[in-house]
Amino acid sequence: MANNEYTENDALRLLAEKTEGSRIENDTMIIPDEGLAVSIKLVKCQEHNGNFSSQVIFFIEHELFDQPLVESCAGIGKSADEAVGRAVENFCASVMLSVRSALKCDGDEYISTTLMGKEHIFHVPCFTGTMGMGGQFLGNTNLWGLVKDVIPSYLGCKRTYWVKLFAAMVGDNITCEVRINGVVYHGLTELFRERLPLNGEKTEYGIYKAFVVLIQKEETYIPCPYKAEEVTGLTIAAIEKLKTVHDQESHSKALQDIFSSAPVESLGWEMVGLIPELYCMMVLNLNENDGLMYFKRESKETEYIKTSQLRSYDPIARGVYTYITQRKPSKEENLAVLGSSSLFNSVHKAILDGAKLDDLRCTDIMYSVGEDYKIY
Repeated sequence: MANNEYTENDALRLLAEKTEGSRIENDTMIIPDEGLAVSIKLVKCQEHNGNFSSQVIFFIEHELFDQPLVESCAGIGKSADEAVGRAVENFCASVMLSVRSALKCDGDEYISTTLMGKEHIFHVPCFTGTMGMGGQFLGNTNLWGLVKDVIPSYLGCKRTYWVKLFAAMVGDNITCEVRINGVVYHGLTELFRERLPLNGEKTEYGIYKAFVVLIQKEETYIPCPYKAEEVTGLTIAAIEKLKTVHDQESHSKALQDIFSSAPVESLGWEMVGLIPELYCMMVLNLNENDGLMYFKRESKETEYIKTSQLRSYDPIARGVYTYITQRKPSKEENLAVLGSSSLFNSVHKAILDGAKLDDLRCTDIMYSVGEDYKIY
């Protein structure tokens, strides 16, 4: 079967057949009793040397999710049906099982984090199991147990966080990844790699994957006064302002306009502080760290936080990426924006002193805030 003969509706129908209590409405599978909605994007389903491979992206929505939960699953088979079916089975056995378990679980295991003096408590689902495929190269397959002690430091104010843990071996090569709400955290990934309990076995192909959904208790959750899509749009508009900067006066005006455009003051501080630095990191392709530090201008109070704890960080990064890839700014426009970046000034000085760009490592971004600053 050719790729264009297999549709997303075919894949969605396969998913509905495997999901008890579901039905399809308007190109979406819904589970009414659980408030879940799943849509699908079929990225590819193609034939090569008599075998078929598929890649399917699943989007899960629920009222407790600040953003859709997105996961890509692959499948291989002797037909298009089998290849997509394997991708759907992969999704059901890992992500769907974990999400439904978290929503139904009434266990008493919790983890908590404290941010700006406020405690946020999250329910750990009853099911935190690991799915394995292919050869076995780990002595202990409890992936969640490897990182659950450090996960609280990555949790913030959002109602729901989902943690994906992935480890694969192909020959002598081991690949690891830890994602929180779809974003890879490099420091956490390296810690996960260091803690992997390898059993010394070699395998041509082996995969372990765990998916853990953490839902914050109602009594510790504080709603956010803005939406992620709003922040992304404001970010793109902010870059348009920064690219016109040509002197100190226009620079000050652009920053004030960006600050004033935010629906709340705290977001204004974050946009002014983060947009130029993230722009620099993406234009120069610098490695991203897991951490940030804010400091209050008057009291000089500082606090180190993870980027995952700052609700605006991902939508700001998304806005910067969207602007660079879609607007394709000129060199002059890039330099105008980069003129507001402390990181760019440091990189420029290091290169003038003889350093090579490939050898430079990005430090944690520091941004200034007012005394009434809040993290949402």
